[in-house]
This record gives sequence, C-alpha cells and structure tokens, in this order.
Amino acid sequence: MLTPNLVILVFGNKKTEEKLRIVSPTETEAKFIIDQELEGMITRYKELKGQESLKDIFKASLKQWLKTNDPLEKQKASTLKEPATVQTISRQSEPRQNQKPSRYIPTKVKHEVWKRSQGQCEYVDHRTKQRCQGRFRLEFDHRYPFALNGENTIKNIRHLCSSHNQRAAIDVLGTAALKLQKT
Repeated sequence: MLTPNLVILVFGNKKTEEKLRIVSPTETEAKFIIDQELEGMITRYKELKGQESLKDIFKASLKQWLKTNDPLEKQKASTLKEPATVQTISRQSEPRQNQKPSRYIPTKVKHEVWKRSQGQCEYVDHRTKQRCQGRFRLEFDHRYPFALNGENTIKNIRHLCSSHNQRAAIDVLGTAALKLQKT
C-alpha cells in the first residue's frame, strides 16, 4: 500500500512534484502535473479508444508496460501458455467468385483510409462546405453501400463519425432499412 507523502523529483534542472494521499483503505489519490506532450497523447488515446477516465488510461498503460517489461509478469505468462497445437487449413473447394461477398475490410484499405482522413471524420456539409471535426469513434463507411454491392476499396471506404455514418445510411437506404437491420 502507498503511504501518503510528497515526492519531489529532480531531473536535471526540472523539478517535478508528485503527491499521493490515501482517501480510503483501498484508494490513494495521485496528483501530478503533465506537459503538453502527455496531454496530447491522452487526447489521442481518447479519440481512438473512447472516453475513458484518466484512472483507466493510467491503469491500462501500466498493465501493458508491466506485461512487456516485468520479469515476474513474463514468467507468469509463460507458465499459463498451453502447448501450441498444429492446425491444417484446407483449400477452398469453390472458386472465390462463387462465394458470398464479405463485409471484411482489408487492413491495407483501412490503413490507407486512416492516412487519407488523418483520423478525422470525412463528412463535408454540402451547404457550408465545412468538414466535420469529429475524431472520436470513427467508423469505416461504404460510399456506395455494401448492401447494394459496394466494394471494400480505398475509393469506396471512408471514415465517418457515428452520427454522420448513420445519417449517410438514412440518406441512401432510408429509415425503414435501418429498422429492419436492427431486428
């Protein structure tokens, strides 16, 4: 358990204050000042992962770091692993063109769409010509809908926030089609 204290760390000419205060038998308050770089990293994490608390972000980051760097964690992980099993992959009996189209979007296509969108919703309002500023929970959307045989190509896939993705679906397919899809 952490003991309440004030820790002053000195890195070169920089002085950093970190405060720990026990607030209950199972919780300790941690207080420290972050720089712009860390603030930007937190913002980007929330854009990609969603609105999580700083506590959850900090906990997940430490768990991941310990998992990859702590010798005790590595030892635990190696003892939990089961022996590898060999699986054989059979060849498909039917040619690919006879199979049902897949909703799977290839990783290469997703990567190129991310590069193009720069992690921002690609919806542009037709009246104001303004691009949506949304960066949270972006979804891959088919410009020409998959339901109407739209392909999983870089030109046909775009990044939209959930609101604009739903709006685009309603514009193209109508509300009745969306209600049918939910049931």
